[in-house]
Amino acid sequence: MMFLAAGTAVLASGLFCWSLLDQTPVSSDSFDSAPKYHSPDTTGSGQKSMDSVLLSVPYLSQEGILPSGCEAVSATMVVQYYGLDLEVYHLIDQYLPRSDFWYEDGQLTNVSPSQAFIGDPYATTGLGCYAPVIQKALNSYFEAENPSLSAVLTTGTSLEELCSEYISKDIPALIWASIRMQPLKSGMQWRLSGGQGSFTWQSPEHCLVLVGFDDDFYYFNDPYQSQGQVSYDKQLVDSRFRQLGMQSVVVQYK
Repeated sequence: MMFLAAGTAVLASGLFCWSLLDQTPVSSDSFDSAPKYHSPDTTGSGQKSMDSVLLSVPYLSQEGILPSGCEAVSATMVVQYYGLDLEVYHLIDQYLPRSDFWYEDGQLTNVSPSQAFIGDPYATTGLGCYAPVIQKALNSYFEAENPSLSAVLTTGTSLEELCSEYISKDIPALIWASIRMQPLKSGMQWRLSGGQGSFTWQSPEHCLVLVGFDDDFYYFNDPYQSQGQVSYDKQLVDSRFRQLGMQSVVVQYK
């Protein structure tokens, strides 16, 4: 019951990974009528040129299924890129650390989103999680089912470095930014368990798969509302990325 009360507060504030700013559905068959996005100048197989890269990463949508599960859906896309038959439900139900709200001394309390997914990714009242949680979930999955792979925390690495060190070498990256690169705003606040202070959620937090770049744009597989592959101005992405602490994760062979 305590979590239901907290969830109601979250819903009232609109502070969850799945934004309610635009609920117009976009089906996977209607991308031609959706806003147009730039395509990088590629050659040959459509993946690389001298100054641009676009990786072919399988696309998954969170629409109608995981309203606040952008991190798990994006992580599953990356795993499937390596040829593994992972379903997002399996990753969430078996490996994703999750934590509901409770009250201590009359104060709303939870762990940090760097320790667990805050709330329920299957519900609109869920918030989300940060890069260390996804790294932990993926490594738990790899340890159990494919020990040749490892999730590496690359937080603090710039987008330019991610592109040169990973994207250019056919390794996609999970990054934390905001839905449609909207400005991030301080939202819900709670006390951290164990007397570790308080935490303020930044909304609308979002996780995407960085799959390419060219001179002007970064390209993403975006699980939000079946958007498919999208592009955003490099400076705009960099601003949102830095606002959330330059968080990123990559998957590599050991």
